[in-house]
Amino acid sequence: MLHLSKKNRILKSLRGVINYYELKNMKNFLLFIAAFLCFINLSAQRSQMGFYYNHTVALNDFADNTRTNMGGFMTNFLFSPFNNSNFAIGGEFGVSMYANEDYAYTVSEGASVGEFADVNQDDCFLQYALVGRYYLTDHSRFLRPYAEARVGGMTFFSTLTQGEECTVDYESETEYHGTALTTGGGLGLIFNINSCVMIDLNAAYNRSGVTSYRHLPPPEHLSFRLDLDDNMHETRTDNFAIKLGFLVQL
Repeated sequence: MLHLSKKNRILKSLRGVINYYELKNMKNFLLFIAAFLCFINLSAQRSQMGFYYNHTVALNDFADNTRTNMGGFMTNFLFSPFNNSNFAIGGEFGVSMYANEDYAYTVSEGASVGEFADVNQDDCFLQYALVGRYYLTDHSRFLRPYAEARVGGMTFFSTLTQGEECTVDYESETEYHGTALTTGGGLGLIFNINSCVMIDLNAAYNRSGVTSYRHLPPPEHLSFRLDLDDNMHETRTDNFAIKLGFLVQL
């Protein structure tokens, strides 16, 4: 009986400790949510989050070394810092892919000659920017044209994934290449569906600095062990982007 009583006291103490930490974690979580909501309420009279399909058209040297049309997805967060203001600021982040290829071939040169290569390889870039937007009409209008300016960057990366039948000793990997500073501006049009949801159409020119990026070799020309440092280029990465998506009022 004494042994069971001691065991029960230990279990009771353990439950107390667990309950204490659960309550503490829940309290911290609720405090975080409250602080976040207060931040949204105090610093942004009208805040919005958007989700877009982003179509990028490469320009100049960038177009010569890659596929001209690139697709991806982007999200943003915007808020108006003043009451009844047509001015909004925020940020955006997205990822786009401009090359994707499955390779299946026998290596005919190099250290892996005679081996069977079976890999998938992608070339992509990240886009991120601080955004300033000025609406030309009041938020109550169905159509709201706007002008936008941005400053941010592009970071290029490539991925390689080994297939099931591959006999070449590959490791699935991701390799980051260069990063370019970008500045740009554009025009857009908001369609107010209701008080919570808006359709957003945006077109912008982005002037980007010189950076290094990769474009995968044509499958018919590949005879060596594929490497993520092959087919590198270093030029400006100017582009024209068209985004279509929707904004949600927070």
